[in-house]
Amino acid sequence: MAIRAVLPLDIGLPFKAEASLESQEKNLMQLFIQTLISPVAKFTPELAFFLSEPLVMVPPRYTMTCLEKAYLETGHYFTIRHGNTRLAAWSWGDGPTIYLLHGWGGRGAQFIRFVPELLQAGYSVVLLDAPAHGSSGGQKATVRDFAGALSSAVESCGPAHGVVGHSLGAAAAVLAIRQGLKVKRAVFVAPPECPAPYLNQLMHKLKLEDAMLSRFQECITHRVGTRREDVSLAQQGSDLSATWLMISDTDDEEVPLTTVERIAKIWPAVEWMKTSGWGHRKILRAPEVIRRTAAFMGEGG
Repeated sequence: MAIRAVLPLDIGLPFKAEASLESQEKNLMQLFIQTLISPVAKFTPELAFFLSEPLVMVPPRYTMTCLEKAYLETGHYFTIRHGNTRLAAWSWGDGPTIYLLHGWGGRGAQFIRFVPELLQAGYSVVLLDAPAHGSSGGQKATVRDFAGALSSAVESCGPAHGVVGHSLGAAAAVLAIRQGLKVKRAVFVAPPECPAPYLNQLMHKLKLEDAMLSRFQECITHRVGTRREDVSLAQQGSDLSATWLMISDTDDEEVPLTTVERIAKIWPAVEWMKTSGWGHRKILRAPEVIRRTAAFMGEGG
């Protein structure tokens, strides 16, 4: 993969419109849960899960910014077949390959600020839109689909020196590595204890008794095909063959700092970096996060 011209990224990305859409969706979700799902869940968790499935498996899609589109045009666009789905992907550079996997409702273009730093460090970079996200095909997605997409990308593009996963992308990377994906170094940005932030919110808002909650969780496990513990860094971190770094922000409202603190206490040998003021999504444009990620990929030979 040859290096192509790379645009400077010192222009601020316009996040305001996207943040407004996210706020509207959260308000609608709150109304949906309070008026329909929560009352039903107290009697029939199975039906409640059927009604809430769009919240768990149908991601929102956001339009790319003009800067994101312009930057992606400097890379090599290609598609990857994952089952019956075509995944959109972009690549830059020569050298050991770093794969970047976004989170729920995200897109590969959120990582464009990482590309110049990783290229300068001597790596090639692959950005991927997960199933039902960005420019990729599909209508529904789960953490298993994310993990499978990452494995398909590596199979198509070549061995992974490193993986950077944000939010659900981090959980998916854990699952892919546990399923046999070979990765030397992994960076998990805002890694969740639960596979999807929406799922955490949903479980909290339902306020179910233990028996009903257990039945609801069984429905999720059956439909998604993956247990929460299979993608939990807190429970599976010691099984990862990769050397890993966790990065979290004190102002993250979706994956609280306490979540990552628990993981760090269980696996104290794992490097943990804290930032402040960036939140859950803007952390992907934090200069210190980008620099540390590139440096981490080059450590240890």
